[in-house]
Amino acid sequence: MEDTHIDPILGRELAYYPVARWRLLLRGGVAYTFGYLVLMLAFANVDDLTAAPYVIGGLALWALPIGWYVLHFWNREVTLYEQGFSYRLGSQVAFIRYEDVARYYQRAERVRYFGLIPYTVHRYTVHTVLDEVITLGNIYYRVGELALKLEAAIMAALRPKVHEALSRGEQVAFHERLFLDNDGLHSEGRTLLWADYRGYRTERRQLCIDAATQQGWFCAPLAEIANLLLLVELLRQYHEQLTP
Repeated sequence: MEDTHIDPILGRELAYYPVARWRLLLRGGVAYTFGYLVLMLAFANVDDLTAAPYVIGGLALWALPIGWYVLHFWNREVTLYEQGFSYRLGSQVAFIRYEDVARYYQRAERVRYFGLIPYTVHRYTVHTVLDEVITLGNIYYRVGELALKLEAAIMAALRPKVHEALSRGEQVAFHERLFLDNDGLHSEGRTLLWADYRGYRTERRQLCIDAATQQGWFCAPLAEIANLLLLVELLRQYHEQLTP
């Protein structure tokens, strides 16, 4: 029997990540309840006959953007294949090959709602060579797993391209203010030669690169670093070459 999960271009299907619709409904319900409470408090001292048209009309108007939000994300899904992934937005489906991805940004940070409820905010952005931008977040089931698998596949496709560019003596950009080549790191007219490079660190949601004479020679938010995993690999590689 023919395998219907094999795409002629992207290959065999590996994983499927739909939108968690219950999260959309939960968010919509919380937002609607909030609007209801605000209206009830606003008209608490107004008699029922006078207040009723305003409360009903206000709730109807408030339901419009909530309904748009829920429907806007309702039919989204991501399917990973061997050679790429598909991204469904309603009735439209985009097929992206891993080798057509130019930059991958990641953000995953732990926050607390109202100072009490722990929650991890996920936001992953894919930029293609055709200037397509795809953003994935908490509305997807197992979004952390999705991000790890997607990043590994994208970096595997990007790695040989970056090494080929470096072998030609070209600079590779990882941030609008950070470029890397075989000589060292470059930022805003400054050059940090590999001989003076002393390592990198992450703190306060930032990536910092240290020089022999200056800690924090370069710092930028992790969420603004393109292809972070590949950058870290190269920093370690050059450091190990200089430090037996």
